Amino acid sequence: MQSNARFFSAYRSLSGWRIALFLLASVSAMLASDALAQGERPHDRGRKRGPHAPGEHWRTRRAPVVEGFSPQSGPPGSSVVISGRHFDENTRVRFNGRWLRIIARTNQKLRVIIPASASSDFFVVSTPGFSDASSVSRFDVEGPAQIHRFFPPRGESGVAVTILGQNFLSTDDVRLAGQPMRVVSRQPGRITAIVPDGATAGPLSIWRGGREVATSRQPFVMQLANPLIRGFMPRRGAPGTVVTLRGANFSASDEIFLAGTRLPVRRITTDTIEVVINRPLSGQFVLQGAGGRRAIAPGIFAIVTPPRVERFAPHHGPPGTQIIIFGSGFIHGDQPYLGSSLLTVRTVTDNQIVAELPAGVSDGQISVKRGMRAYVARGFFRVHLAPTIESISPTAGPPGTLVTISGQHFGRRASVLMSGRKLPIRRRQPGMIQVEVLPGVPSGQMVVLTQRGTAQSTDTFHVQRYPALLSFFPLRGLAGTSVTLRGRHFHPAMRVIWSGRVLAPTSVTSDSAVVKIPDDASGSSRFTVTAFGRQQHSRLPFVVDQPAPELSFTIAPHRVQRGQEVTLFLTPARQFTRVYFNGRLLPKKSLEAGRRLVVTVPSDARSGYFEVEYRGRVYKANQRLHVY
Repeated sequence: MQSNARFFSAYRSLSGWRIALFLLASVSAMLASDALAQGERPHDRGRKRGPHAPGEHWRTRRAPVVEGFSPQSGPPGSSVVISGRHFDENTRVRFNGRWLRIIARTNQKLRVIIPASASSDFFVVSTPGFSDASSVSRFDVEGPAQIHRFFPPRGESGVAVTILGQNFLSTDDVRLAGQPMRVVSRQPGRITAIVPDGATAGPLSIWRGGREVATSRQPFVMQLANPLIRGFMPRRGAPGTVVTLRGANFSASDEIFLAGTRLPVRRITTDTIEVVINRPLSGQFVLQGAGGRRAIAPGIFAIVTPPRVERFAPHHGPPGTQIIIFGSGFIHGDQPYLGSSLLTVRTVTDNQIVAELPAGVSDGQISVKRGMRAYVARGFFRVHLAPTIESISPTAGPPGTLVTISGQHFGRRASVLMSGRKLPIRRRQPGMIQVEVLPGVPSGQMVVLTQRGTAQSTDTFHVQRYPALLSFFPLRGLAGTSVTLRGRHFHPAMRVIWSGRVLAPTSVTSDSAVVKIPDDASGSSRFTVTAFGRQQHSRLPFVVDQPAPELSFTIAPHRVQRGQEVTLFLTPARQFTRVYFNGRLLPKKSLEAGRRLVVTVPSDARSGYFEVEYRGRVYKANQRLHVY
């Protein structure tokens, strides 16, 4: 009020052009006072404001992604947290085809409640404008399991039985009369399982967490197929012989008869029965089972008299030797032994058995075993173990190289030959001989000679000379270039070194070797070839060229004000780039498939250089941008 009174008092004291000047000054003062009260300086009025920051008035929406949920199962009313990405305020969740109430949400988690009438299902997350996203696994609603019915009601082992009911879980097990069944498919209202071998009739039950939660009212009836005996072995034998019957559809309750006498069963499966001939009986085998099941074996089993072992030959030899046992009354199924080791049977006739001596046996007596009784021959068989060579090391080298031969049964008097020349032995141990390669001996295999036999190495020892490096091509190239070395006496055991790094040759011949320059190599260095303690260097170094840049760019204009746009022209066009100005990342607009990039100079920027990052590599502009 006082300021207004002073204003009108001053106004009455003026007249004419002085009044006009007074009014203009008063209005300017009032405007400046309002601007200062609002935090604005008078000289800022009318100045253009800088561009908005990226994302100030808009944000990018992305499709929802479901990564998992917890817990994996629970009863109706359970609280479940769905984890993922890109959830927003419009995201909704379906379960059993109905929308669930979301009691808590973030952009990465959604908490929902399982309804009272729900059954096991997948979670479906929906956001307007995007396709639905489903969980990978199913949430199991834990309710009281019930079995309504199953089909088929009867069958044999291997039959698939489908159980219909409700509230089945993906972790439920199925049993038939207490015996586990293999489940092939599970659904909330349907489970399919396979009847196991040896199963008995009984109810089907659902087991959960080690306890039974549901049982069928009706039992599953086992239906056995008719038995079939295809054959048996051996065809004859003495009392105590074990006979194996082969066929199909055998049952654990089946019985075997021979000449009307029931035989003791040692083992029985669905296709094999082993019985013991406990009496001197001959005739056909007959199978009898429950429900009138019956089968007769083809052929006659004949009882035989005990064998008589007279002699054998030879009486000594290495593994692999064939031993002939002479006698009478031999039959198929007789087992020849050397001590406690079973020999390999080659042929059996009534008066002789030809058996082969396996590896790993020791000296002992020869015997023939039938059933539980052994018949021993006179005499003693001695096993001669021939030498064996397991490896030689090294497999190449110049004259004078010490070669280690590893193996077994060398003995104290073993000698070593190579290419027909005897080599001096420098060291000898059990299982090892070390020899020296003499000058003038050509390449060849190592041969160990003993009184009990000879052994020849699998590998050939290559007598080599020192390699000579003459040249290489190309003389320069990019990292990763394949370089061919030329020279003499190259071999796979030599080492190629470049810039302090060992390069493994991709191919080696006697006069050339191909190596690859490392992908991260730079600079230049000479090649070095080393072998047998001697090194040789190349005359010239290999120079690694730098790869051409993947892009170049120019800018326009070169002088701008803060807040103005600048266009970057890329050659060639590149997508997925980043633009920096004075080390500061700027938002960009990509045009013409990445050929033009448009950015806005920040309001606080100073003159500097643009940089473009592509595939981890940064390219700097050649010309500086002047900002004023």
